[in-house]
Amino acid sequence: SGSVLIGALVAGITLMVFSGVVISEEAYLSAAFDGQFAAYAGRVPRWWPKISAWRDSSEVLVNPKLVLITFRDACLFLIAVPLFEQIDHLHEIGWLPVLLRLP
Repeated sequence: SGSVLIGALVAGITLMVFSGVVISEEAYLSAAFDGQFAAYAGRVPRWWPKISAWRDSSEVLVNPKLVLITFRDACLFLIAVPLFEQIDHLHEIGWLPVLLRLP
């Protein structure tokens, strides 16, 4: 969007949404996997990956349905690009007023 204010607002909203999702997922996983999840959560960071803890595997099992669901969900974030481009265009042609200009 070219605005620090909008960027900070979006970052704050994103952090709030992800915090809620993390809390609910941790509660679910703790109930579903009992002690196993507690051990997992003890060695895996919550927010940022720990590169030094990476362990390679010779085999990876993937559920194609879940991959497609994740891809669909991630594509929703791509909608922001044309949306902000359209807002920028509307500003340029004068149809949408600029409410605040930041240096």
